[in-house]
Amino acid sequence: MREGAGLSLRAFADRSGFSPSFISQLENGQVSPSIASLAKIGAALNTTLPELFSRSVEGESPVVRAAARPTYRSSWSRAEIAALTPRYGALEALIVTLEPEGMSGKHPSPSPMDQFAFVFAGVVRLTLDQEVMTLHRGDAVQIVARVPHLWHNTSRRATQIVLVSLRGGR
Repeated sequence: MREGAGLSLRAFADRSGFSPSFISQLENGQVSPSIASLAKIGAALNTTLPELFSRSVEGESPVVRAAARPTYRSSWSRAEIAALTPRYGALEALIVTLEPEGMSGKHPSPSPMDQFAFVFAGVVRLTLDQEVMTLHRGDAVQIVARVPHLWHNTSRRATQIVLVSLRGGR
């Protein structure tokens, strides 16, 4: 995608805020970025997480089958991210499965767009700006664009969070 956008490794590193060596390691499959790092990489490519994962999916069906969901596994975050919506339309939805002690990044980081989050399974700690809260299965939260946040599964079981946002903006 970087090359398709006509960006050199160094130019992309500058745009994304990462070192050229990190970008090189990422492109060569030598590192596993956190969820927050993937979001920054997507923003530098003018794309979103669901679009990153669904680029290789063919067709324009409105149905995303469970067995065919575009997914990404982050060993750093101890998480699996799966796209729940096709790559067209106004809404983007992801399901993030955080293993025990899994987290979205080292520090709270902002999203460029408003998000709605629903805890589908388990318990998760959310740091939203300066406030830390525990969310349980069935709880929901709206996260305003550019407010730093961090997801952390401090429980002993996997947690699933459904994240929904508007494609390309607020």
